[in-house]
Amino acid sequence: MRNLCSILLALSVLIAHAVADMPPDAKPFPELNLEVGKAYAQPTSLIIELGKVPANRKLNLPRMANVVQQVRWLGETSEAAMKLHSEMTVWTIDLSEPPPGKGMFLELVLDAAPLAFTEKVVAAADTDGVIALPAKFATTHGEKLRFEPQPHKNTVGYWVVEKDFAEWHFASPKPESYDVEIFQGCGKGHGGSDIEVQIADQKVALQVLDTGHFQNFQWRSMGRIQVPAGDDVVLKLVAIKKAAGAVMDCREIRLIPVTNQDPKLRRSGKDK
Repeated sequence: MRNLCSILLALSVLIAHAVADMPPDAKPFPELNLEVGKAYAQPTSLIIELGKVPANRKLNLPRMANVVQQVRWLGETSEAAMKLHSEMTVWTIDLSEPPPGKGMFLELVLDAAPLAFTEKVVAAADTDGVIALPAKFATTHGEKLRFEPQPHKNTVGYWVVEKDFAEWHFASPKPESYDVEIFQGCGKGHGGSDIEVQIADQKVALQVLDTGHFQNFQWRSMGRIQVPAGDDVVLKLVAIKKAAGAVMDCREIRLIPVTNQDPKLRRSGKDK
């Protein structure tokens, strides 16, 4: 009997250790300044170790430069996913009851390696010279405009105040002329707003297309723009006129060098 008790005790310790320990590949992620808990990074997820669940069951964390595929307790299934709400600089998670007998490790399943968003992310050109500016890299300004990280959104959205605007930062190794493309969505009856992309004293304009839904995105050409050289060039996306309740949603802007005429690089006019 004594041996059986010892075995059961040892087994319970091993089980508790297994469910409560951090995954071996998780690394401390101090770049994320949390009010509560400690953050750890995995290749495509963020883990937050909580000492206790807040009394209001809400956890606030700074917005990140990631799309959030799912929020769940570590080891739980997709059916146990929790809701995330996005504000301009803060995300709020409505916490569910932690699994009984397990450590309180919250997992955010991401689209890529965790990337903290301090004030900006500086994008760089790929091997084709294309500069991709996804919504997750945007800095938003104003009253309502924000990055919405849910996978079905993954957009700069909630553009209901005309004066709000977004900006992206990127490196331009040399002065270059680029074709500008935007991946925009717009709800039924909300089309017709006038927008501009501005870089230094250059600008290109477009009228927003009604795509039937704000998350029904379509690539569109905005024209050609001259970009100066610099380690931190700023691109602004502004509304010149809001035609209806909201301007649009923007999932990405692409700058394709004019010198590279590979047709595969240009997405406007194609089904996506």
